[in-house]
Amino acid sequence: MPNEVVVVSGGARGIGRSVARALAAAGHPVCVNDTGVALDGRSPDPAPAQAVADEIGSEGGRALAVATDARTSAGARSVLAEAESWAGQAPTVLVHAAGTLRDGMAHKAADEDWAEVLGSHLSVAVELTRAMAGAMRTCGRGRIVYVGGAAGLIGSVGQGAYDVAKAGLFGLTRSMALEMAGRDVCVNYVAPFAWTRMTESIPRSPTSCGPT
Repeated sequence: MPNEVVVVSGGARGIGRSVARALAAAGHPVCVNDTGVALDGRSPDPAPAQAVADEIGSEGGRALAVATDARTSAGARSVLAEAESWAGQAPTVLVHAAGTLRDGMAHKAADEDWAEVLGSHLSVAVELTRAMAGAMRTCGRGRIVYVGGAAGLIGSVGQGAYDVAKAGLFGLTRSMALEMAGRDVCVNYVAPFAWTRMTESIPRSPTSCGPT
């Protein structure tokens, strides 16, 4: 699928940035969807997404920066409309790598903290998927990749919202795989290990020798 239009949520940093660059290098027009917020979800900034789009352009690829927040149905539709207008065809590939982090024990984290983390990790995935699923089913092709995490499968202390969001992505993966059965649409959940600004925020113990 060399010419399929791709949307990479969270495409301005970390895993998302690497995915966006790799797919552009493979010939895909890439929509870099990223609000450019800080790790905690505050201070949106369109510059990071634009920087990645410019980087891809300098390497000979095609990329569009879209800083719209896609955690609502209206936001997701806006992202896709902008991408389709730019590329000339509807996106049929989604790589969801967006997410923020606000650590805290379940009983201590504020409502806002839960809402932010669940929104960035899970709602963005749900709304972009809902907005793209119809076109994928109609044309009979597509790819969806949700960047999950081991914490969503086994849990962790002090990261309840993050764990719930990643577990939700796994459930979404299974649901969409079943709904897309019989069409050329692959749906996958990946749980990578990478050194990003999110992992850098994890306190290291005095005896730690770094990530393993």
